Amino acid sequence: MSDEQPNYYAPPAVSLESAQAGAHSERELRAFIGPHASYFLRKWAPRLEGRGRAGGFSLALVPLGWAYFCYRKLYLHAFLAALPLLALGYGVDVCLAQAGLDPQWGLAFNALYFGILGLQFNDWYCTHALAKIQAAKAQGLEGDALLDALRRRGRTNLWLPGLFLVVLPALFLGLAIVAALAR
Repeated sequence: MSDEQPNYYAPPAVSLESAQAGAHSERELRAFIGPHASYFLRKWAPRLEGRGRAGGFSLALVPLGWAYFCYRKLYLHAFLAALPLLALGYGVDVCLAQAGLDPQWGLAFNALYFGILGLQFNDWYCTHALAKIQAAKAQGLEGDALLDALRRRGRTNLWLPGLFLVVLPALFLGLAIVAALAR
C-alpha cells in the first residue's frame, strides 16, 4: 500500500484512445475543446472510462448563465436554459413584488437556477463534444483534416456571448436613457 496521495488535478492517466467515448483520441478531444482541455478531460474522465457521468461543478455558469453555453458553442442548451427564465422570470418578479421583497432576490433565483445547471454542464458538454467528433468522423475526415475540422466546430465563441453581455445591455441602457429624457 502506498502512502502517496492521489493528485486529483493531474490529467487522467487512462488512455483516452480506448475509452468508452467511441475510441476518440485525446488529440481529437483536445482539438475540439481548445483552451483548458486538461480541466475538461479530468472532469470527463469517469464518463470516458465508462465509470459514470462527467462530473464537477461549472462555476462559470452562475455569473455568466446562458452566455457561457454560447461561449462553449452549446447553442441549443443556451436556448433551452433561457426558456424557463423567460417563462418564470416575470412570475418570479410578480411573486417578489406581492411578497413585498426586493426585486434583487430575482438575481438570487437566477444564480440558483444556473447553479443547478452548473452541476450538469460538464456532462452535457462531454456529450456535445463526443457527438461533434463522431459527426466529423462520419464525414470521412481523418488526420490533420479531422483535427482542423474539430478546431472549427469546437473551441469557444466570444462573438455571441459578447453580444449578449455587452452590446444588448448597452442598447437597453441607451433606450432607458432615451425614455427617461423623453419624459
